[in-house]
Amino acid sequence: MSEDVGNQEQQIAFAIEVQSVNRLIKSWETKLPAWTEMIKELRVLSKDQMQDLFLEASIYIEHKFLLEKSYSFYKPYTKS
Repeated sequence: MSEDVGNQEQQIAFAIEVQSVNRLIKSWETKLPAWTEMIKELRVLSKDQMQDLFLEASIYIEHKFLLEKSYSFYKPYTKS
């Protein structure tokens, strides 16, 4: 739900993104039915859920318009 996303500006950005993805999926349902079904079953994990799964990982946070856009979890290279 969008109320869990953050402040009002973040909620608006989230709603716009959800609507955009929904339109895209609807347009692909007839063109790529198997792919569309796979996308519908995806479950997006929160940053906290990812941190719980990758305890030793460092996190890179990508921003767009001051909003957190995506997360990359990685294990820093250490020379043996």
